[in-house]
Amino acid sequence: MNADAAQTPSRRPATVVFGMAAAVVTAAGLLLGGCAIIPHDSTSRNPESPMTTETPMQRGGTGELRTDLAPLTSRFELLEGAESATWMSGRMGDDSVPGPSTYWIDAIVTLPEADYQGLLDDYKAIETTTPPTVESPLDEQLPDGQYLASPELDTAFSKDTFRSTVHLSADGRTLILRSVFQ
Repeated sequence: MNADAAQTPSRRPATVVFGMAAAVVTAAGLLLGGCAIIPHDSTSRNPESPMTTETPMQRGGTGELRTDLAPLTSRFELLEGAESATWMSGRMGDDSVPGPSTYWIDAIVTLPEADYQGLLDDYKAIETTTPPTVESPLDEQLPDGQYLASPELDTAFSKDTFRSTVHLSADGRTLILRSVFQ
């Protein structure tokens, strides 16, 4: 071994350290990537497995049942012809945590028969065994009987930052909406 080689530090340990660090970062990225929120894919919902509007966050709100139509019709253009509605809303999560808020709306809406039929025809709603979910005390007003749903119907009410699950009651006039948005 010559004198120059003896004085030059080996680069092998640094290469091993950087290689191991790259492997750890890659593994962590793969593991954490599996925890990412999957964006809404309207083709993933079928009437038996609705698009989720459920989150682990607590739903806050006043518990007040409202009947004014303007807040609903301004957010959901397909409800512009609604005859009546009972609904409630609030904010998701902890009010003491700063940052962007996520809001929710649950509504039971009575539509003119022609509007109901138009939604049924345009969005291919079919019978489902998955009943709608809404917050209490609104749940006491859910109509009895069969429900209809489709991925296309959910998508029609899921514009911009809105993610919605929609059911039509087989009674021919009632729409049940559960939506979360920012």
